[in-house]
Amino acid sequence: MSIFKNTITYICLIITFFTLNISFSQSNSLNFHELDIHGVLFNKKVNVLFKDSYGYLWIGSNSGLYRYDGHDLEEYQYDVFDANSIPNNNINSIIEDAYKNLWIGSESYLIHYNRKKTSLKVC
Repeated sequence: MSIFKNTITYICLIITFFTLNISFSQSNSLNFHELDIHGVLFNKKVNVLFKDSYGYLWIGSNSGLYRYDGHDLEEYQYDVFDANSIPNNNINSIIEDAYKNLWIGSESYLIHYNRKKTSLKVC
């Protein structure tokens, strides 16, 4: 009788564990099919999407870097007449470091985005 009782207890624990695990698990994926900004569709070829710790969505494309805050889109593009612009429009990777600064990989450069100074610097 005690073996039967222990077996039932283990089965109940396993069922409870799987039920709680399934019902409380949450996905960290970011899914959307189109980005509409004030009635205009964002129609660039996207290479990378990155959501930072402040909630901004960073979009790296073949035509520059974009920051979307949920309402407006700010663009960063190469400008031959601006020494502070990004050095290359082909953005392939974006990560955030422990200091919440962004490291952006373009086709030929590594770009550091300093949050405190809101400046871009080629490394």
